[in-house]
Amino acid sequence: VSIMGRETGEKLSARRDKSHVLFGGTKILQHTPDKTFPLKTPDGGCLAVVLRTGFETSQGKLMRTILFSTERVTANSWESGLFILFLVVFAVIAAGYVLKKGMEDPTRSKYKLFLSCSLIITSVIPPELPMELSIAVNTSLIALARRGIFCTEPFRIPFAGKVDMCCFDKTGTLTSDDMEFRGVVGLSNAELEDDMTKVPVRTQEILASCHALVFVDNKLVGDPLEKAALKGIDWSYKSDEKAMPKRGGGNAVQIVQRHHFASHLKRMSVVVRVQEEFFAFVKGAPETIQDRLTDLPSSYIETYKKYTHQGSRVLALAFKSLPDMTVSDARSLHRDEVENGLTFAGFAVFNCPIREDSAKILSELKNSSQDLAMITGDQALTACYVASQVHIVTKPVLILCPVKNGKVYEWVSPDETEKIQYSEKEVEGLTDAHDLCIGGDCFEMLQQTSAVLRVIPYVKVLK
Repeated sequence: VSIMGRETGEKLSARRDKSHVLFGGTKILQHTPDKTFPLKTPDGGCLAVVLRTGFETSQGKLMRTILFSTERVTANSWESGLFILFLVVFAVIAAGYVLKKGMEDPTRSKYKLFLSCSLIITSVIPPELPMELSIAVNTSLIALARRGIFCTEPFRIPFAGKVDMCCFDKTGTLTSDDMEFRGVVGLSNAELEDDMTKVPVRTQEILASCHALVFVDNKLVGDPLEKAALKGIDWSYKSDEKAMPKRGGGNAVQIVQRHHFASHLKRMSVVVRVQEEFFAFVKGAPETIQDRLTDLPSSYIETYKKYTHQGSRVLALAFKSLPDMTVSDARSLHRDEVENGLTFAGFAVFNCPIREDSAKILSELKNSSQDLAMITGDQALTACYVASQVHIVTKPVLILCPVKNGKVYEWVSPDETEKIQYSEKEVEGLTDAHDLCIGGDCFEMLQQTSAVLRVIPYVKVLK
């Protein structure tokens, strides 16, 4: 797909030049147009192509919810009707019995007999029923308000009584938003190195430049993990997309092109210029980066699994030197060219502390007969460790993993001492002694084999 430049005749490649898709209502915090590109916008901003227009927005849906929400403070009317119908059935039976016996007595007043039957049927519907039903909702509202929780649609409170499963995100929900940079591991020294003066300069340059941080109102904003890494190595990052060490003596790293993190790729990369040399810096999930290294260290898998077992978040770092080229050529490099043939530069290890009240609250939910589950984008070993700390996981964990080119699946324990062949029929039996964890790739397999409804109810961690 290409779009012809109006004045220059140069084609814009959608594959090469696109970076983001913006939806209506999005506020752009920072943009940097390509100064070398001949086609300029009237206001000096970035060039964009309108894909489609629309008139329905998320903000409009929210406004309709607020403006036209009901203020009923009652229980579910369908359930109330069912309850009344249940009472009426017995009232009709009782009235029919009274009518039958009364008709057998010739001396009894027929007027009073029919009146008695009518009273039996009408009195079964208590006039105070709506008030009694609303009292339950009002009591719940008062209890919630005392805890600082306010409800805009009180009639939904009774639905909460039907909830039998609670699913939680990990980062920022069960754990705090603040990441702690522990150090770098996997280089010449087998131990974690937290002294950045002993870490290779190339590794520091990757941590300082391979990120998506931006400046808004002269303040650095972005992923807390990337901010923690920048702080941990004691580098500074400027609004002109240039990183340099605070202590001096090092070379500045200028970001030329950025390939943002993609969840399906599990990695991101940048093309940078250090003095007059160009480099590709890449970071991502260890299992993704290992397939793109020219030389895989013998202790690679053992090292990153050691720290994910401890609940740490581990990112693999890699780089490669690029041939001499112009800035324009560097920006036109395709992502696959940048992220292949890499040299390993270590693992960056981060800690994300669990919130103080997470374990207590989840324990209360579990004691109230709620099933708990975690949905996260982190590595399975890290997720399982955190789940065990907050009472989501209480039994030995089995992780569903693909083997033999993804054609066969096995349940594997975190330490890989236990392996069980995957079978739909045996899932329920496994849960008697194990808690289960599955990833997104295995979830797709379950959907294709229509086994998802059998397996998902027993899964405690979904990544």
